[in-house]
Formats: sequence, C-alpha cells, structure tokens
Amino acid sequence: RDVLLGERGGVEVGRADGQVELTEAEVNRLLARQLPGASLAVGQDGVRVRLRTELLGQPLEVVAAGKLAARGNAVAFTPTSVRLGNGLDPALESQVAPRLTFQVPLPELPAGLKLERVDTRPGTVVLDGKATAVRVST
Repeated sequence: RDVLLGERGGVEVGRADGQVELTEAEVNRLLARQLPGASLAVGQDGVRVRLRTELLGQPLEVVAAGKLAARGNAVAFTPTSVRLGNGLDPALESQVAPRLTFQVPLPELPAGLKLERVDTRPGTVVLDGKATAVRVST
C-alpha cells in the first residue's frame, strides 16, 4: 500500500526472471582459475576453447568447439569437436575431448538468481535464471 501511494517501502516479489550478460573477458577471468592456459571465444559459429599446454615436453595447442550449459551454479563446457596441433594423430582427438569438459563455478548472482540456461551471442555469454522471494525497496 505504501509503495502504491508513493511512499517509501518495499515489495516482496514471489518469483522473478533475470538475465546476466558476461563478456568474453569476464568469462576468461573465471576460466583462468579452472583451466590454466585456456581461453574461450564466443563467435557467430559458437564457442571455441583454445588450450595451450605441453605434452611430453613439447608445446601443444588444442582447439575445441562445443556448447555451454547450466549445471547447478556453474557454466559447463562440453566439446563437440577437438583439433590437435603439432601434427598429432587425429585418433587422439577422441581421447582428449573428455578432458576438455569442464565447469566454471559462478560467484553469487544478483538477487539470488539461480542459473537455469546459458545462451551465447558473439563476444557475450548470457546467463538466464529465476529468483524467488525477492524484496524490492523503494
């Protein structure tokens, strides 16, 4: 009532939908803690993860294309294709792919938002979720 009359007060919202957009740079900062040597790029054709590492003392670059999805309070990456550099046997790609599946835990989202879906646009990862029992003060 107070809010409707233009006075200070608060409103309890039973359920709210929310969206958080993260730039590639923000996602890569979160990814650096989880998978050192990796970087993620979100382009027109999807998500690519590039990993620079060593194999038997030799530098190796792995590029994986894949999808991002919500898993609890984390963003998960599952590769759909993997390409190995340095002329390595392509048969190794299927063995490397499961090792490139990872989850990046998210910090607490605004208003207690619970992650439900992850979408991508070039340069941006979009997190969609729902929040319950949100108090809005005026």
